[in-house]
Amino acid sequence: MSIDSKNICVSVKNLSFRYNKEWILKNISFDIRQGEYVGIIGPNGGGKTTLVKILLGLLHPTEGTIHDACENHHHLRHRIGYIPQLMADGIRNFPATVREVVSAHAMRSWTLSEKEKNAVTSALQQTGMTELQDRLIGELSGGQLQRVLIAHALVGNPKILILDEPTLAIDLSGKEEFYQFLEKINREQGITIIMVSHDIDTVAKQVKHVLCVNQNLVCHGPPKSTMTPTALENLYGKERSAVDHTAIHHH
Repeated sequence: MSIDSKNICVSVKNLSFRYNKEWILKNISFDIRQGEYVGIIGPNGGGKTTLVKILLGLLHPTEGTIHDACENHHHLRHRIGYIPQLMADGIRNFPATVREVVSAHAMRSWTLSEKEKNAVTSALQQTGMTELQDRLIGELSGGQLQRVLIAHALVGNPKILILDEPTLAIDLSGKEEFYQFLEKINREQGITIIMVSHDIDTVAKQVKHVLCVNQNLVCHGPPKSTMTPTALENLYGKERSAVDHTAIHHH
């Protein structure tokens, strides 16, 4: 698929990563366009988390390059909002209100400037959490808490939002609403979203572009045309792929 280079936000070329003597990722190349909604799927141990850590600048590739074309920098991390797996569980018992948690990202000193206060207010509005801003975070549902974490990230005005398994702590009834919310901020704010997920059925329905990672980049492109039986078999093995592919094409 040809991509207009003017719209490319992240460009990964021939990326490989080795830990000790073991290759975790091998010769991966892809482009992500500004404003795109991308899913990363693959088996446990396939390299998804390693790839995210490289995008964040927490790890450096053994070979290859990552270029941030959005800002003309080689380090993406200053323009990324990152929500790690199960972060919500980690802060749930923290005795703070919604607004206090969101404000923590903006705070450069003991008091917030007018500009920082406005950024917090805007982030609360964007995530639909204004009415709950005085609520203790321990009283929130899983979906509401994820919104707080996203609001916290939005205060930094990121170009890219990376979510690692964002619905693990959300019950089934809250998941659909949360995914609708992600689609809305992607559409309305123009923020590039990269979501790591084990739920390939959901990914197929939600994202516009999928990266299938199992050491190599097994496939990438629009979900319906990319996640074929052959591709899923290469990614997960025969038994799993047959079930998942049936689920994808019955929606």
